[in-house]
Amino acid sequence: SRINPGYFEGADDLWNGLAVDTARSTPRIIPVIPAGAGVNYFFSPRLGLNAEASYRFGYTDYLDGFSRAANPSRKDHYLHYAAGILYRTGKKNTLDCPKFRY
Repeated sequence: SRINPGYFEGADDLWNGLAVDTARSTPRIIPVIPAGAGVNYFFSPRLGLNAEASYRFGYTDYLDGFSRAANPSRKDHYLHYAAGILYRTGKKNTLDCPKFRY
């Protein structure tokens, strides 16, 4: 709604593609393949930090709602970073799960 048409003068492909994109709705289900890695580090028995990064490969070009207006030859994908604080409550092992040895 706040597009500056003066910035895109002479880009007829953009306006034609935008008309096609706005006529199509975003898919309800979008399959992706996640790939990532993370680490948890405890500096006390109850307190720790974690960090992770993940990359998601998509099989659609309508993840953001635009395809024809913005490079229709490439599929959408995204990268995610996260960091956090971990706290163990110290509850007993009621499920009798095996203990990890680091």
